[in-house]
Amino acid sequence: MAEKLIVPRSAIAASRYKNSESAFLAGGTEINRLNSYVDAKTLISIGRLGLDTINDAEIDGKPYLRIGATATFTDCIENPKVPEYFKQACHFMSSMVKRNMATVGGNVAIARDDSYLIPTLVASGALVEFSNEKIITVKEYYLRHFRHANKLIVAIYIDPSAKVRSKRYSNTASGHAYVTVAVCEKNVAVQIKGAGLVDTSRLEASSDRSEAFCLEWAEKVKNKNIKSDMFGSESYKRYLAGVTVSMLCKEGAR
Repeated sequence: MAEKLIVPRSAIAASRYKNSESAFLAGGTEINRLNSYVDAKTLISIGRLGLDTINDAEIDGKPYLRIGATATFTDCIENPKVPEYFKQACHFMSSMVKRNMATVGGNVAIARDDSYLIPTLVASGALVEFSNEKIITVKEYYLRHFRHANKLIVAIYIDPSAKVRSKRYSNTASGHAYVTVAVCEKNVAVQIKGAGLVDTSRLEASSDRSEAFCLEWAEKVKNKNIKSDMFGSESYKRYLAGVTVSMLCKEGAR
């Protein structure tokens, strides 16, 4: 349980307070969740740092939409500049109350293996910006999450023209997703509860998106954390991953 609350005046100041015993506090949906991954003695409030804006941006000549880290899911859903594919990912969070509180930066920062946003962000080639102005891909952030654990995310950059199709499987609308798939052209992101993002490099290197090929890929994915559990058997999760990749790719080809 947190013992101290710090309210910094800038993103740089907030980063200076971050260490292994502290956590950033924005919407609070993860910190206040039962059995949360976050266990900190000190909370660093970032809700008043002006990180909730949504604006057009450009990086190396390419247009992006810059979404501030403390913009909520509802902010994104209601903003006309936000593309529909990203709004769909925000709608994966079924609770309106939570959507009003949960922030984009928080969902990326915690890097859960059932994240609402990460598969869509990875498939679309989205970027993440830190308080020191360093910008990397969301995929790199996820795979190197602990290296950046003490850095404050200030914004996410998404491609407004990307054509992303996604599908989320859970036992209930508000339950944890056990398989989430997002595809965008050749990019494929597959997230499985317990395993997180699985290796899709073989899929992305091939133009074959037939159901047979995708199922064969899913069966051979090497990840010891794909296990049978309360959400379904290992073989069922692999089947869902493979057949969904094929289905979403075929939808995009129509």
